[in-house]
Amino acid sequence: TAEMAGLALTLRPMEFELLHYLCDHMDRVIPRSLLLEAVWKGDGGQTTRTVDKTVETLRRKVADVLRIESVYGMGYRMVLAPNQKS
Repeated sequence: TAEMAGLALTLRPMEFELLHYLCDHMDRVIPRSLLLEAVWKGDGGQTTRTVDKTVETLRRKVADVLRIESVYGMGYRMVLAPNQKS
């Protein structure tokens, strides 16, 4: 369980690691292959589809505070949700 902006989030370990990595690289586009390498540590059993599915579930959990944008052909970018102030 993690807390963000006063909200309790129940996250699986890889969701937490992905959230942490994206927050550390806020507003930057991160390629899926780099996320796979950095978060899953090159675990040979994982593919970029693993990244996509984890992003999908994480999006739902952090939607009130953060937005994970898909940048076509490039990767993902974490930004503040429109209702949040910078």
